[in-house]
Amino acid sequence: MERALKKRLIAVIPKYIANQGNCTLIYTEEENPLILENTITTVMKRIGRHHMVDLDAMKERNGKLINASYPVPIYLNDQVLIPIKVRKPFGKNDKSFGYVNLEYIENTRPENNYTLILLKNQIEIKCLFRKETLNKHISNGNIIKSYYEKRSIGHYISGEIKIAEENTSIYQSDRTIINLYLNTELLKKKG
Repeated sequence: MERALKKRLIAVIPKYIANQGNCTLIYTEEENPLILENTITTVMKRIGRHHMVDLDAMKERNGKLINASYPVPIYLNDQVLIPIKVRKPFGKNDKSFGYVNLEYIENTRPENNYTLILLKNQIEIKCLFRKETLNKHISNGNIIKSYYEKRSIGHYISGEIKIAEENTSIYQSDRTIINLYLNTELLKKKG
């Protein structure tokens, strides 16, 4: 699994496989999916640990951002994984949701009782959501992506300010940005 996690994740899907049981398929940029004889819950915990992310805390925060409780998109190192319902659970602890990387979704198409997700690498995933529900999850994924991108830019600017404060040769435009940032921080502290 570690080798697969070094590549970009395309999808993580729970699947019942004959003679193997409740498994998880991991799609990466390689041709064939990796089949793990672990539940989606176990696999997602391992993925979170690999990326050093507390997925439960992230889901709670992301749920507040999009005003939803479950299921919510996950952000892992510039990848947004949106939840999709892929099966009906057999038992009480079975999970019916998998995840698809937002950037790989090329198109969606409603079929009889499900929606087909067409990915950029020619993979098709059957989703039990109606097209409208899937579109809402895609929209939520875009909100999460935007939030984390803005957050990353904020950390970048903070880092640049620290460097600039130590270095006296700063361009005038950089000084303006730094002054605006510092003034904003001072106003926050006063308020």
